[in-house]
Amino acid sequence: MSYTKIAFLPVDNGNMTFIKLNDVNETTILYDMYIREKATDPNDKTYDVLQYLKDNLKTDSKGRHFVDVFILSHHDDDHIRGFENYFYTGDIKDISDKCEKIYIKEIWGSSRFFKKANIFHTLQSNAKVFNTEMRRRYELHKKYDAIQEEGNRIIILGKSDDDKTDHVENIVYEIGDSIHFLNNRNLSSKIDINILGPIEQQKDEIDDLYKRKNRGSVILQLNIEQDSYINQILLTGDAGADVLQYMYNIYHLSKFKYDILLAPHHCSKYSMFNKLSDGSCEISENALELLSQAKSGAKIIASCREFGKDTPPHKEAKKEYENIVGESNFFYTLGYKKGSEPIEFELTGFGHKEIVKTTKAKITTASAISVGEARGHG
Repeated sequence: MSYTKIAFLPVDNGNMTFIKLNDVNETTILYDMYIREKATDPNDKTYDVLQYLKDNLKTDSKGRHFVDVFILSHHDDDHIRGFENYFYTGDIKDISDKCEKIYIKEIWGSSRFFKKANIFHTLQSNAKVFNTEMRRRYELHKKYDAIQEEGNRIIILGKSDDDKTDHVENIVYEIGDSIHFLNNRNLSSKIDINILGPIEQQKDEIDDLYKRKNRGSVILQLNIEQDSYINQILLTGDAGADVLQYMYNIYHLSKFKYDILLAPHHCSKYSMFNKLSDGSCEISENALELLSQAKSGAKIIASCREFGKDTPPHKEAKKEYENIVGESNFFYTLGYKKGSEPIEFELTGFGHKEIVKTTKAKITTASAISVGEARGHG
């Protein structure tokens, strides 16, 4: 029997999380991307995440690769790099038969794509191209007032500050909603996604902090069903302690339950510590409690480089995560087999199992360790 698979790809201090559901269509979801040019160079030792994607994605009748849903957490380059070079943009009607770029059937992004670049919201090339593609799809939907064909579809997470999301309600989900339609297909028997962030500006929140890119991170709790068990995945973008503190007062703690947590902001301590005026830090009890909603045998994954002088990642955060799930259940992508493989799990009716490759091939027949079993992280 095939199971849903989730993979955390080794992309240094970036993020790239891939999910393939085991529904009849084998729906694929990509949460962020960080595809560096050197990763596609056969003479470079950097893991080739683009090849991994193509090995795991389906192709259409013309042999072109596609991903069903791409979700951008926020506009930092380490979460969107590669979009311009390796993904098709423009009307799907104009794609060539021999296009080697991956096309995206449906894009999800926060309503912040409407915002223009400014001092708090600086945008590099890939983010600008992403926003242009979002606007193209938005305008197409607005013009015809109908869900578009695959390759032109868009979902907007959260209402805009102005009236841009008015009258396009069928492609807008408010923060706090749940969604089980992916690429316009009802997958309620397989997956339900709680949209937890980005939350609106809070009454006591400084404008300058609210406008920052990390503050706009799309935060999701994925509930993926297998038999009678619900595997819960918590994806947190680059959320800081301030955001988590606000969310603590908004949501029930059950919204943060997880079997697998993608640790916020590449294992930054500032996702659980508040920085004081004198430069020191103190733990945020509310933020830590949110990040501590681990189920039995839960894993915490940090998408980050090695721990050292450059931060994040922070050793202080690593220590707290290990206190939550145990040292053997904390993984980080560049420490897992020295960054030579993704960290992969299959989601079974008894919980998640780590996929252990039996050969050096990128996609292999795999065995899996028992549910919740401790395993080192390289």
